[in-house]
Amino acid sequence: MKIFKQFAHYSNQILYFCGLLLEKVFKAKDYIIEFNKLIDGQNDFDFELNTALVETLSGNTQSYPLTGNAHLVLQKGSNMYELTFQLECKLKTACDRCLKEIDYPVSKETVLIIKLSEFERYDDDEIIYVSPQTIQFDVSQLLYDTIILSLPIRKTCEEAGLICQMDINSNQNNNPNEAMEENDPRWEKLKAFFKK
Repeated sequence: MKIFKQFAHYSNQILYFCGLLLEKVFKAKDYIIEFNKLIDGQNDFDFELNTALVETLSGNTQSYPLTGNAHLVLQKGSNMYELTFQLECKLKTACDRCLKEIDYPVSKETVLIIKLSEFERYDDDEIIYVSPQTIQFDVSQLLYDTIILSLPIRKTCEEAGLICQMDINSNQNNNPNEAMEENDPRWEKLKAFFKK
């Protein structure tokens, strides 16, 4: 009986853990455009941007909690597709000055052209060549790259619409070195050492 209780306890923990994993699962099929289902002219798509997208495509090396949406307007022509992405999202990151956690806004519009060609090429930033037999295209990597490349090298509270704690502290103490010099008895010993 004791073995069955332990088994039930561990199986409940495993089910709970699996449930947590399923919440964060990256669903690649949500970011796939199927060319054979498109109509000529304008096609609209909406994609949810979440933390699982960033964690999966970064190989779990970056963990930016992310919330937002991307709207895609796809213009289908006879031998090309023009993709216009409009991204609006917020990433939780730290301010590079005061280390306060901020919701950093990312707003970006990107245009990409997919041309049908006999040879597939992905080396150009603005034009991708795919074969006419290609029936689907995954835009998850494009969304991830756009988000990450939209981030500046230095992220501050001001860009997130907040007042930086570093600025508040610097206004309170105009010159912190003066206060330290007056109150620190070690300075007197050092001054006496250099006078000799």
